[in-house]
Amino acid sequence: MADPILSDRELDELSYHLDHLVRPGSGSLGTLAGTAVRYLSGILGAEGVSCEVVEAEGGRPCLVARLSAHRPDEGLLLVASSDPPAVGTTTPRLALEGGAMAAVSLMALALVRRRGFVLERDLVLAVLPGRGPDGAPVLRHLAARHRDRLRCRYVLTPDSVPPRRPGNRMLVGIQVASKAWLRLRVTAVAEPSATGPASAPTRLVRSLLQIESGVLGTRPCAPAVAWLDAVAATLPSGSGAMLRGIQLLGAGASLSRLVSDRDLAATLASISRDTIEIVGLKAGEAAGLPPGRAEAEVALRVLPGRRFEESVRDLQSLLGAEVLVEVLEAVEAVEMPHPSALWDRIGDAVGRALPDATMVPTLSGDAWDAAALSPIDVTAYGFGPLAVLDDAQLSAPANGPGIAPDALRRGTEAFLRVVLGTCVPDAFPMV
Repeated sequence: MADPILSDRELDELSYHLDHLVRPGSGSLGTLAGTAVRYLSGILGAEGVSCEVVEAEGGRPCLVARLSAHRPDEGLLLVASSDPPAVGTTTPRLALEGGAMAAVSLMALALVRRRGFVLERDLVLAVLPGRGPDGAPVLRHLAARHRDRLRCRYVLTPDSVPPRRPGNRMLVGIQVASKAWLRLRVTAVAEPSATGPASAPTRLVRSLLQIESGVLGTRPCAPAVAWLDAVAATLPSGSGAMLRGIQLLGAGASLSRLVSDRDLAATLASISRDTIEIVGLKAGEAAGLPPGRAEAEVALRVLPGRRFEESVRDLQSLLGAEVLVEVLEAVEAVEMPHPSALWDRIGDAVGRALPDATMVPTLSGDAWDAAALSPIDVTAYGFGPLAVLDDAQLSAPANGPGIAPDALRRGTEAFLRVVLGTCVPDAFPMV
């Protein structure tokens, strides 16, 4: 990449921090609770960056650091994870994602101080325990109790998919939307003495058989249409015409089987349907329930474009009157506008790192941290330091940071160009 942002010494420093943040057992779980937060707090303090350790839901420690340009409502918030990868994690991207975001965000704040940049937007870092559905309540609680600390206009999270080349251009997915995520309880009640078809466990299983396929419905949504448009334009004419035909007919799971690229077909199926998963079943006194009661826990994921309450009502109707469906926990669907000023910045950085790349707006199947922030005018994208790196360039971090120096530089500088270009635009002009 031309005009490197980091010196070789700073790249070595970044690799050292990344090694400490992603090594299994080195983070914020178990007896080492708060280790990563304390480590980052100490490094930021040494750089002269003001930061606080605050408690979120359950008393778990979170770090919030802020460099102020006295424009808090226009700030950029970086969301990272303090959790180390679970021991035995075999997917390098998952093992590295949160730690890479924290380490590179740390370097972004340090560079602002070291280089004497004059910020035009506030730059904020929030390091939280937990990601996805588990982390969303933490961020929601933190935003409610410490709203002034997290005030911002833009958000970056590490949620992204690796670049790939199914056609004539490299595709780099930028997450702009996520399905709603709901944890539901389905309950069947019967007379304690009932047996056979009249018993609570049988009633419950009989109702759950209605959803054994795991697919509740297929319907179009705006992020899926945007994904189809972007991907179809990069494919050879035959494959592109196939995708556009599926788009016109309705992007159903059955139609996606016509796509020859299996990864594209799987993505198309995922972003075009609501899905449900049975997480667990229990019944009777052995499971802590009174006689005549049986329960199932299910996870429901709903595409953007409708309220999740409607999907819950549809599910209740599908399962029938023998059971009761209750919402235990819910995270709303997220759908962000694009393009935007931040989208343009990401496009510039991606183009510098991968000159033949095309940005593709993506829809995730899991709940997203950005859903917990809730301010109407916040624009959030999933774009982290690993977004421009292929999976083949990553390895599990058991014996080191898991990223070769040349790949680490490319991913880091692409992300830094987005962050610093957003907050210090004069020093990082776009092409």
